[in-house]
Amino acid sequence: MRSHIQRLFGLVLLPCLLFASASCRRSPAVTDATPAAVSVAVSDGPGAGATAASSAAGAKGKAGPRASAPKAPAVPATERSIRKMMAPFYRRHLIEGYREFGARDKKWGADARAFIEGFVNAYCGQPGAPAHEALLEQGAALRKAHCDDPFVTYAYATYLQDCEGDDGQAIPLFQRAARGFHPSKRKCAIPALAAIRAAQSYRGSTEVDPTGAESTLGIAAQLTAESLCDGSYLPGEERLLLHNVRWMVSEAAGKVLQCLEGRGNINPRALKLLQARSEVDKGWEERGFGWASSVTPEAAEGFREHLGKARDILIQEWELHPDYPYAAAEMAAITMAAGAKPGMTPRLWFDRAVAAQVDYLPAYDALRTSLLPRWGGSLEQLHEFGLECLNTRRFDTDVPRQYLYALQALERDLGGGPHYWQLPETYPRLIVLANGMAKQTQGRMRRLWESMPVAAGWYCDRCDDAKRDLDALGDRYDHAAFRELMGVAGRTALSEIHGHARPYGPSVRKARDLADKGDYQGSLALLERVRGDARADPLALQYIDRCIGETRGNQQLNNGEWTDLRVDPTLSSWHWAKGVWKMAADGAIEGSSTRQGLMLDYRQPFGPRWEMRGEVEFVSSPYSQQNAGVIFLRPSGYSDYSSFLVYRDTKESSLGQFFEAEDAVRRPVPPASRHTFRVRVENERVSTFVDGKPVHTDVAIGEPGTAPGSRAGIGGHYWYDKAVVRFRKLQVRRLRG
Repeated sequence: MRSHIQRLFGLVLLPCLLFASASCRRSPAVTDATPAAVSVAVSDGPGAGATAASSAAGAKGKAGPRASAPKAPAVPATERSIRKMMAPFYRRHLIEGYREFGARDKKWGADARAFIEGFVNAYCGQPGAPAHEALLEQGAALRKAHCDDPFVTYAYATYLQDCEGDDGQAIPLFQRAARGFHPSKRKCAIPALAAIRAAQSYRGSTEVDPTGAESTLGIAAQLTAESLCDGSYLPGEERLLLHNVRWMVSEAAGKVLQCLEGRGNINPRALKLLQARSEVDKGWEERGFGWASSVTPEAAEGFREHLGKARDILIQEWELHPDYPYAAAEMAAITMAAGAKPGMTPRLWFDRAVAAQVDYLPAYDALRTSLLPRWGGSLEQLHEFGLECLNTRRFDTDVPRQYLYALQALERDLGGGPHYWQLPETYPRLIVLANGMAKQTQGRMRRLWESMPVAAGWYCDRCDDAKRDLDALGDRYDHAAFRELMGVAGRTALSEIHGHARPYGPSVRKARDLADKGDYQGSLALLERVRGDARADPLALQYIDRCIGETRGNQQLNNGEWTDLRVDPTLSSWHWAKGVWKMAADGAIEGSSTRQGLMLDYRQPFGPRWEMRGEVEFVSSPYSQQNAGVIFLRPSGYSDYSSFLVYRDTKESSLGQFFEAEDAVRRPVPPASRHTFRVRVENERVSTFVDGKPVHTDVAIGEPGTAPGSRAGIGGHYWYDKAVVRFRKLQVRRLRG
């Protein structure tokens, strides 16, 4: 149910967009065509015969002039067409590399050679490629036979990640492969690619040691630098070189440049892109990552100077190679952040980038961000851009999927998401997307796209449709579609689908409407009758029991009584915003931090005046600064909140907007591994108590979520993994008078 969903995203920082996205992963079967979003004719493939369509983003002022000379190729590249170009490269570095340097074992040596050859043919779209499932079985069999050769491990991990969409298996294999290559006279291309993938996996994971991540990034930078100088790439393979190292350009340009100092024979295109990105990084470092109002005039001038240098490099690079998307995509982001010459708009540079490679995802990321209102765009422009991408029907690429990303951006960043998810045409469009992508993918990715209509129905409040699709899929249903395609965990989705679909749905909705009107007795009576009818459907019963518990709690709240915040094994009355949460054996709520943070909020709004009390325990943390407390959420969503936190090591507490605000009100608290706390919210002012003693009294913190409809949560401020805290005896009451 969309009404139960909130997404957590903070400020989108522009540096993340520049050369973002290491690869267009999980690309389906390829045809080398282009979408309607680009001003060139479409050749073969889905949507053939379409012509350029001016999007609403362009019509409303974001497009600017279209690309002119120098000319991009008549038929833009795609991720898969570049893979085809990689066949000679992989034969040279993988197949011949294994023959010369690979591990030998009588049990699996011949199978390893056959697997690598099969991988190159399948991954690069060559004749004689083995079937998808057969290749996966071969790779799994080699793992079972304890094949530890890094060439084999890299090939298997790459196929799992890019063609099967299985990051869970691929990530540890990339890390193993990166450690497995030993210094030798062999070229560094494959060791560099393995290290880059390992560094990527560390950067995206929530279960890693930051020290290990930094070390792996350093190794990747060193090997990348070696591969740029050691002849790994032959004349004519410049495009492959730039394609393979583009993530390192984005994430570690400075490190790679340091490793290149004093070296010769460096590819000039790669060097220029690294230098441009380094200027961008210097600009943001000088500016800082805060809001524009926090930037000093001197920092703003330095920012413009560095981005101006990057802009000069990138324009020159695009003029030399309009058939490469990298400089144009970077320019789309720079133009948004620091402006450009008249007529140079993010849309112009986007068009130039996708004219070179139709599915170069960083270009889409940059334009999508430029369409946010804070960068001068609008909700309508962003939505129309997503539709433009869907309407290309290029299901052989990730271009139509940008429609889904646009919807998610509308929701998480702008507070405008619910409107667009609830449009009557949104659900049918998502079904078009799911069906189109399912036909063009295979294996696990096909199952995910086949399962997406279930998630779409739940998200768009079409539970009858979701239940129908769920029943039809049977054993092929893959719940990972919620997380990997829709971007939500969907922990309670199946019970909500069963509870809101017919035959129970109409009565459940009526009962909730009665509760909203204050008729709790009538609501509970109706829910109890429906519960009797639903005993044969465990999932529906689970949801109805949750509704009964929440209705009774709301009745107590309405009476001004202290009310237990509902805790069950699935935490169904809570929303997981950040971190990993579970119900502990003693009934406590246990949270484990990730690098994204730690936040869990209660779904029920408390109103403008309320109190919360409970206990917090600091269980463990790999680093200092462990903290925990209460979070106040404004009605506008997760990008607008305040917090009251108690710190374990610094023996203090803070009360202010967001986490660690500069103007937060700090007060001392006694040292302890466990505290009781109470928070009182009265309209626009907050008072706090720790261990029964007042800490903050009647503090105004800028409307900290205290307007009617505001909600509260628990959590802490974290930028690292595996800090564990527990909350117990959580209760809330509404204040009267």
